[in-house]
Amino acid sequence: MERVAAKMKAEAYCAYQERSQQEVRDKLYGWGLHQADVEAVIADLIADNFLNEERFALAYASGRFRMKGWGRYKIKQ
Repeated sequence: MERVAAKMKAEAYCAYQERSQQEVRDKLYGWGLHQADVEAVIADLIADNFLNEERFALAYASGRFRMKGWGRYKIKQ
């Protein structure tokens, strides 16, 4: 897959829900991209604000609190 096409697919993947950099990196490798292309796409996604680790962490913790009933102490672990 070409880098431009992979970036477009990754943007759609990230737009659906918050993703961590590692989730996106794994997906890009799964699509057959090489390391240099993967890192370039990740950098572009961060620059375009599709990837944000702080936003992901907040969404993850909120989801665990609301959906799984986890408390503050469980989430901190």
